Amino acid sequence: MSKIKIIREKTSLPLSISRGTLQERLQKAREYNLRFFDNLQDKFEKREMKPSVFKRTLQETAGTKTGIEIFSSDNCEINNITPLLTQKNIVRGFCFFMPLSFFYNKIRKSDTGKFMKQTQEFFNEIFNPKFLARKVSISNKMHDLDGTQIFYLKNLEGKRVLKEPNLEAFLHNKTYEEQINLLQYLRYKIIGEQNIRRVEYDVDKRIEKAENLRFVNKNYDFSDCKYNEKLAVINRKLAQIIQKARQINDYSLWRTSL
Repeated sequence: MSKIKIIREKTSLPLSISRGTLQERLQKAREYNLRFFDNLQDKFEKREMKPSVFKRTLQETAGTKTGIEIFSSDNCEINNITPLLTQKNIVRGFCFFMPLSFFYNKIRKSDTGKFMKQTQEFFNEIFNPKFLARKVSISNKMHDLDGTQIFYLKNLEGKRVLKEPNLEAFLHNKTYEEQINLLQYLRYKIIGEQNIRRVEYDVDKRIEKAENLRFVNKNYDFSDCKYNEKLAVINRKLAQIIQKARQINDYSLWRTSL
């Protein structure tokens, strides 16, 4: 099988727009997602929208011709977009999996809170091309992507508590290169999920205003998720592995961390 390649102009923004520190790029990603919400409001007809209109509005808001495909799915949760691959193994955008109306295959306005989590992930990705590049690197090197995604869901997602023995067991018997690749992937996943949580309050306030409703007793305190603590554990382990790789003077084992 040929290696996966990425079309940069289809999966990320120009440097002139995305330039900045990680925190600055994440801030911009949140701002763009809120701008998308505002741009979307007059596009609904009878509280529904064609996927083609959603796609065009998302591209116009991003200011890019990123490839976007929308598929029907009732399981619309956080981090539910995937790379859009051609038959020649070229990534030219992202796939969205969204709940669509049964008879007309349209996006419902009542699902705004759900799909705005996916669009936030989309903006996280196009402002931070290293996120996608890491996933592609893992796939091309045949590292354990599926196992890493399962580990994330069981040990890192939401309020789950990361136990270092579980991380050690997960990394056991993997090469330094694979450990670095997978730890960076986990790091990016945590950062992305945290950014989705950060914008949730602002999105809900916009929904309340647009729909003339109130979200009662909804808790926006995600301190129990302990994202910074999880990142500290991952970063500490990553530093240890990079140091070990440097000690054996094999640049190829740690350069992927840059």
